[in-house]
Amino acid sequence: MSYEFYISPTEYEIAQQNGISARTLEQRVRDMAWKKKEAITTPPRSKKTYGEWAKIAQQNGIRSGTFRRRVNIYLWNMETAATTPTINHRERMKKVGEGNRHYPKKYIELAEKNGICYNTFIARMRYGWSMEKASQTKVMGNEINKRSNNNSPWCRGVTLKGARA
Repeated sequence: MSYEFYISPTEYEIAQQNGISARTLEQRVRDMAWKKKEAITTPPRSKKTYGEWAKIAQQNGIRSGTFRRRVNIYLWNMETAATTPTINHRERMKKVGEGNRHYPKKYIELAEKNGICYNTFIARMRYGWSMEKASQTKVMGNEINKRSNNNSPWCRGVTLKGARA
């Protein structure tokens, strides 16, 4: 039996004196397989502080996760990350889609005017609808549910042949 993952009370005390919590020590020794001496003596990393820029980002309507991602992953400077407004998903997709559009803009705008969302229009085109029909045919919505419920034998109390009552 191996005792290399056992942490004695004395080792916990030494780690605590070095600013290492019990949980961090256990993770280092048991989960990450650090040597005990290294796990007890290596000080924990300090969390990155963003200071006033995090507050400015929040005041500008930028979520903290977005701000941190911009700084840590995309390597933006803190000022730019805190002051550049975010673009919502619809606007971003419109910007991306401008250059990649397969269908004329007038049909997409006509569909929106008729209460047909872009994804529905695209799906209809994939099913082989004409652009005029895809952009002008209203979405059925709850209407189809009402029709199917009225024609359903379960809604009229009728039993099917061979069905148990």
